[in-house]
Amino acid sequence: MTINIDPASGAGHDPETVLAQMRAAQDTPGFLEEFIACLAPSLFALIEQDISIVTGTVFAWGLHIEDCAIIVSHHGDILGTFTSAEAALQLYTRAGRRLRLVWHTPDIQTHRQRATRRRLWPPPPPPR
Repeated sequence: MTINIDPASGAGHDPETVLAQMRAAQDTPGFLEEFIACLAPSLFALIEQDISIVTGTVFAWGLHIEDCAIIVSHHGDILGTFTSAEAALQLYTRAGRRLRLVWHTPDIQTHRQRATRRRLWPPPPPPR
């Protein structure tokens, strides 16, 4: 569903019209899931590159949200905020760690497949 706002004509700028369109869009199956998927932070990991390490290869998990990155170490003893995931990687590699940045960005189809397995997708029909 598309919410129509035409800035040239001013049509659709009426707040009641926009709210009505947004309410209708929220009831469209999959709309909110796709909306959230577009806004969701990107997940990444800082991975140890030392091949002698058998367990604990994830040094830290991170979320990239707009203009900042938040990381927490695998063991939970390090928490940090950075301007980007790359800045976190740079800091810890300067400190002597051999790390690699790995992004995990699932697509909306993956979310739908998981929801289907949990019987959440498609949403149940509205009550009559």
